Amino acid sequence: MEYICTTCSKDKRTDEVLLPASQRYISRRIKFVVNESIRLNKPLIILSGKYGLIDSELKIPWYDQKLTTDLLFIASELKPDLVTPPEVLGDGDSTLNLTNEFIKAFEHSELYPETKILGVVHGADFKSWRHAFQELLQIPYISRIGVPYRIPFDIFTQTGGNNNTLEIFIKRRIDICNWLAEHYPTVKIHLFGLAHPSELLYQIEHKFIKSIDTSLPIMAAIKDINYKISNLGPYEKKSLDINSPYNKLVIQQATNNIDVIKSILK
Repeated sequence: MEYICTTCSKDKRTDEVLLPASQRYISRRIKFVVNESIRLNKPLIILSGKYGLIDSELKIPWYDQKLTTDLLFIASELKPDLVTPPEVLGDGDSTLNLTNEFIKAFEHSELYPETKILGVVHGADFKSWRHAFQELLQIPYISRIGVPYRIPFDIFTQTGGNNNTLEIFIKRRIDICNWLAEHYPTVKIHLFGLAHPSELLYQIEHKFIKSIDTSLPIMAAIKDINYKISNLGPYEKKSLDINSPYNKLVIQQATNNIDVIKSILK
């Protein structure tokens, strides 16, 4: 049997009832493809970022809302200092929309002020990134802003001749943090992830960077990469795996790698 296949869209109907995927996702493209599948009398399959390949008539929830509900429930159980709203990688406007929707529910959760929000800044270019950052600054519930390591644009350093993607990410976030140091030196920043631990050697001078999260030291240990201050290992990330269980040697190397990272941050 022949099928027509298309991808989902970022815009979705927000009805709190189950809707067929062809109705949940909203875009001219989706509407066109639905009409084409009817005209050609061929079943339509939609590639969903949440559910994978699904029949267009499969009824699905508005999972952005479900994610918010689940996230707030977990936060109410764990009582964390910070909670991060849903986000869309590289899309500042969509992330802001999700953040604002999250805040509507957060306001009624009674988590604040013990739990505050860690907003995440995204953007397709430096202009949209700055706009998203400035918008996050206006939200009183946000006490820290997260900067992901995947920056999709150059700031000051031109990286066009560099084929090392991880090195490019490092240069871009260093540039971003240097810009923040000049314009927003008192804003508390969290670094989301690491492309390579060598970035920390450049970022430790910024006192506004208050926290960082990364699984890289453990992933490196699984790949038999042993960090030293004088040699932090190759630029390798995509091929690294964090599957468990870990043997004793991996645990020892992971502990060493974490200790090396801590020594850099002191």
